[in-house]
Amino acid sequence: DLIKAGSGPRHLTFAPNGNYAYLINELSGTVIAFEYKDGNLKEIQTIAADTVGAKGSADIHISPDGKFLYASNRLKADGIAIFRIHPDNGMLTKTSYQLTGIHPRNFIITPNGKYLLVACRDSNVIQVYERDADTGLLTDVYRDIKIDKPFAYGLCHNSLLLILRNPTIRSVSLHNDFTPILGTLDTFFPQCSLFQVENQIRIEVLSVDTGFEMH
Repeated sequence: DLIKAGSGPRHLTFAPNGNYAYLINELSGTVIAFEYKDGNLKEIQTIAADTVGAKGSADIHISPDGKFLYASNRLKADGIAIFRIHPDNGMLTKTSYQLTGIHPRNFIITPNGKYLLVACRDSNVIQVYERDADTGLLTDVYRDIKIDKPFAYGLCHNSLLLILRNPTIRSVSLHNDFTPILGTLDTFFPQCSLFQVENQIRIEVLSVDTGFEMH
């Protein structure tokens, strides 16, 4: 068995070069680094993302340049652990910890690597952080996107897909309730369009291919 029982493996992400994979474990609060070769995973390191025993580690992503890894933690000391990835062996070194709003469940890094957006479910906001390409550190730019219970979102082709943890979403008025959100997004994500697909809100961001820019 690769993973210790009770760890709670949650999400796996690969380095851009395809040589390494990283697993976030929800219950143990650890990130396991693997060497990936010929379809096989070989564990090379286990390192703590959650150092307070919250048992609420959530999401994991790597910067587009492959230099930094980020892992979110919930329930206690809510925030994002920041790790530097060694370019020669894929090993992780923890460099910082960015506190966020309450219950940072999912987050994404924009394709150009400039921004990290984190869905803070119980703060009812998506926070926007500017990312330093040299240090990996995050700076809150205070351009919060206020939205009820953001649950999960991600990039898919030319879309930013936002999923709300709200069972009544099918009965709401798309334009009355969500057009203000679109207006907020459009202040720094140009050319946005808003669509409802059952209980999901799909925000089409036409500039994704070249990366988001604040303006």
